[in-house]
Amino acid sequence: MTDKDRMDVVDDCYASMRRYRNLVNYYTNRNIAVSFLRARKKNDLDRVLKLYGNDTSKYW
Repeated sequence: MTDKDRMDVVDDCYASMRRYRNLVNYYTNRNIAVSFLRARKKNDLDRVLKLYGNDTSKYW
């Protein structure tokens, strides 16, 4: 296996992992948004803010 072949494998792996990471980030943000909407509808926003944090203390 040449250096180019190895680098191609590494690049493909990197692209695949980055795609999966972006997909996970997308669904995480969508789930959090749905939680906020449901909590706002039930007037229970404090519980969701404790779970996910506010704009200054986000962990995601």
